[in-house]
Amino acid sequence: MSPRGRRLSPKTLCTDIVDDEKTIRESWTFCELVQHISTNDKAIEWLAKYKLISNSVTCPACGNPCTIIGYKQGIDGKRWRCPNHNFSRSIRKGSVFENSRLSLTTFTWLMYMWSRDYLLFEMAHETNVCMKSIIDLIRLVRELLERFLEDHPAELGDVPPEIGGFDLETGEPKIVEIDVTKFVKSKRNEKKHAKEFWVFGGIERGSEKCFLVPIEYQNKEAFEAAIIRWILPGTLIVSDIWAEYLEIDQIQQGIYTHELIDYNDSEDTEIHTRNIDKLWIRLKKQFQRKHIKFLFQSFLTEFTWRAHFKNTDKFAALIYCIKHLYKV
Repeated sequence: MSPRGRRLSPKTLCTDIVDDEKTIRESWTFCELVQHISTNDKAIEWLAKYKLISNSVTCPACGNPCTIIGYKQGIDGKRWRCPNHNFSRSIRKGSVFENSRLSLTTFTWLMYMWSRDYLLFEMAHETNVCMKSIIDLIRLVRELLERFLEDHPAELGDVPPEIGGFDLETGEPKIVEIDVTKFVKSKRNEKKHAKEFWVFGGIERGSEKCFLVPIEYQNKEAFEAAIIRWILPGTLIVSDIWAEYLEIDQIQQGIYTHELIDYNDSEDTEIHTRNIDKLWIRLKKQFQRKHIKFLFQSFLTEFTWRAHFKNTDKFAALIYCIKHLYKV
């Protein structure tokens, strides 16, 4: 209490910060999440706890900690302020929420629903948010996931998004199956104007980690660039006969081994592409189920990200990624 008996404004939003290791190991249900963010005050504390918004702010003028005050004019009802200088700041500043007009609770609910693979109309129905706002949020999330996969923060020390390489236990090369497939998106009764997308992909046996990139089917340089970007040196790459012209075993003076399927040897249990054949089936089902116009590339990113975090609660994984992309 202050000398005059008034309660001092807090200088932090939360005293119990959750570290990375605990974040990535947690598993969430919607009921549990609702209990934590059912009110605006609870949502603010919970987001600070998981480092999704700043837990404290320093005044740039004097270097002293700012205090959190009530602010009825804002959507969040609170704001950071320095009592000694004319400095104030939104609690969303520098976070994933900064440019959103949604409440923190609604935004977080939508993040959870996206992580659980809700369809657009289901998310709109459950939150009473318009479709455009939900599409904008999905676009933002997918852009963040692309950044996470492309510029994987080195300080995380976890499994990188690249696939293949050598098995650390046996020293043997990991096997990656590669293939190319075509997607067609058209409106009903408009087959003449159907749009085609060629996709090049690879999947690591055992882990099901994968990469997926749009490709020009006859562009050898693009295939080579994708292989170098996503497949680690030392990998045994398996493909159908179509990839023979890529000369994979000659890339960068032979950093990969390449085997082609021999259809005359049906008993070969190693040289096959059954895993990536199954991946195409899953991917195309998802494409028909949840494809959003103009977001094909980001659809591939989302599928790749979900495969990368196959054995992790997807909401926990999303929190983990966002907190490392936004250093609040």
